[in-house]
Amino acid sequence: MKWILLIFVSQMTLASTFIGNGGQTGDVELAVSLKQVRGAVERIETLKQEDPHKRYCLCPENYADHNLCEIIQKLTEDQKQYCDKFVVTQLQKLARASQTTQFEWVQSTMVNQNKIGERVVDAVAQKDRKLIYIDQEKFVDLTQSKRMFLLTHELFHMDTFDGKNLDDEDPIGPFKYQYGIRDLLNAAAAGITLTSIDETVFQDYSKYLSQSRSTRRHWVSLMSASTSLKDEQSTRFKTSMDHGARFSYQYQFPNLFNFGLTLHLQNQSGEKSIFTSTRIKQKTSTKSVGITYRYFLFNNLDPFNHFWNTFVQFEVLTERLDASFDMDDGYTNEQSTTSSTSPAARISVYFPMKHDFWINTGVSFSDHKAYFQEFDYNLTSNGLTFFLGAAYGF
Repeated sequence: MKWILLIFVSQMTLASTFIGNGGQTGDVELAVSLKQVRGAVERIETLKQEDPHKRYCLCPENYADHNLCEIIQKLTEDQKQYCDKFVVTQLQKLARASQTTQFEWVQSTMVNQNKIGERVVDAVAQKDRKLIYIDQEKFVDLTQSKRMFLLTHELFHMDTFDGKNLDDEDPIGPFKYQYGIRDLLNAAAAGITLTSIDETVFQDYSKYLSQSRSTRRHWVSLMSASTSLKDEQSTRFKTSMDHGARFSYQYQFPNLFNFGLTLHLQNQSGEKSIFTSTRIKQKTSTKSVGITYRYFLFNNLDPFNHFWNTFVQFEVLTERLDASFDMDDGYTNEQSTTSSTSPAARISVYFPMKHDFWINTGVSFSDHKAYFQEFDYNLTSNGLTFFLGAAYGF
């Protein structure tokens, strides 16, 4: 009988169920792996019809240096033939398990305790519950071929072979030693994964891994400026703030209901001439901190739909604005500075691109009041400002 001991590493044990809509770290990788397993089963079924004697527990010639080949190369010829028989016999059971098994992410170290002892594992299958626990962080860090290999191995545990439960520590057939079944499942999982790569089934789904992920923790954005002071009286001092940009950094909390923290920095400037020889320059510098919340618009879509993780982000900020106003007629220079602190809000829509890049656009609002005393000049920002930008998550 297998059971799981969860060791506390540096935080409380947390678990979350894989839903399949890509809303959590690793969801896309797991969804792709499941597609690859099912695609491999379909392709091998076709290969069986084309060549009933085809071998699967061999390294394809084009991938002889693949790291999964090391598993197969250690086998004897009897073990390879037994592995071939196992793969062919278990194909439909594997397909069924990929459809009926549930998955739970675990955010702590897992130790599998069995009749021989304890060992740290990346995943543990519980056949009676039709459930597989997966170490979320380790799974994401694996290469995609290793993810498919791991998932295939664990799915094999969901059924029997020749009436025997497939417990890792037991011997079986020519694998006549402790952990013989583990070596058999590793060889079969490696053979199926390598076959899927050789037949390009693997690559058909790997392309979806380039999708941008909303689950990244760190985000940087570069946007058009979005807190503009306005001269509502349209005086002769009115200056267009044509130059400027806004930079933001955001930390997205993992598994905390889509909340995050953000920091914004913005510089903006403009200048104009009045009275022929007099030059006006206006500059603003804005700093903002606040909290964010994301609402996903299409989280019920298949994660292989390009726009499945499009989201709206709401931000509540505290914003400080420092402004300067200079006037220079070639002989004298006058300057006035002021500052303002105001609550601010932003609503933006993030559209996924590729490789964790995003396009974001939206509106912002603040209520700054800047008074340049030396010129008796008032500016305000109490209106909506539209912005457009690009973001990157990592």
